[in-house]
Amino acid sequence: MRPRLSSALSSCAALPHRVLWILAIAIVLPVGFAHGYIESHGPFDKKPRPFAVRECVQVYKEYGEAEALRSIHILKTERDSASALQIRVECFAHDMIAKVYVQDAELVALFPETLVADLWCFGTGYWGDFNLDGKTDFMLTFGSGGCGLAASYCTPVFILSSKEGYRATTIWSMAAGPEDLVSPFEDGKCYVVQTSFIGGEQGRDGKVHNYWVYHLLEIDGTEMRISKKSREFPKWVWYTYKANHEETDQLTSEQKVGLWERYAEREAQVQHGERSPFCRKDGIFIVPKERPAGDHR
Repeated sequence: MRPRLSSALSSCAALPHRVLWILAIAIVLPVGFAHGYIESHGPFDKKPRPFAVRECVQVYKEYGEAEALRSIHILKTERDSASALQIRVECFAHDMIAKVYVQDAELVALFPETLVADLWCFGTGYWGDFNLDGKTDFMLTFGSGGCGLAASYCTPVFILSSKEGYRATTIWSMAAGPEDLVSPFEDGKCYVVQTSFIGGEQGRDGKVHNYWVYHLLEIDGTEMRISKKSREFPKWVWYTYKANHEETDQLTSEQKVGLWERYAEREAQVQHGERSPFCRKDGIFIVPKERPAGDHR
């Protein structure tokens, strides 16, 4: 990130939460964070061991008529491999949805066409053996677009393999990328750093601050859950002027619980109108609403 831009972002750190969001929307210069958790205020003093992951190759993309607001992206695990898996992503900006399906090299469906996200700006695809079953798994990122901090909001979709086939899990995060896939423990498993941004309340110094909040998620088969493996998570990092990775002492445990519950309740209600096929149940995971079969609005 350019020094002046980095300095400008740091200067926003101490502003009241409401003012910060107004600025995030109003800034006309788009801000691009590096993939992965915000390094200057991430949850680790030193980068943990990364989990092995590779970027998918985009072999085709198509943007439809302006009225349709539809885009198609076809990805492969490897460009010239005869056994490469293929992922087809269709995004519909008008309906604010994204669909994905996975095929093998013979174009046999491994994962049928499925609604996976209610953000339609497709970012990048990654693949690896995230659940250690010897089969290929995928992470696809869908962004919100926009400017400032708001541009970092995204929904990573994990398509995980099993004997019965693939299953998709969608989470809510910020600036998601391959750096969020880590292997910090001796078990060699893949863990996912999930990022949230929360406006606080009056802290120990009598002032209100903003915080990056990190959860560590673990992958077990086709399931993802909040990990209890490390006592360091969830980790609340005060968004200070200078780089900071320490657990904040500004808030009590009770304040953190209350702030997170209110945040999660608010996020559970954040929908792109009634047309969205999803709802957020706890501030992290995104689940489909119950809808009639075939209703893909």
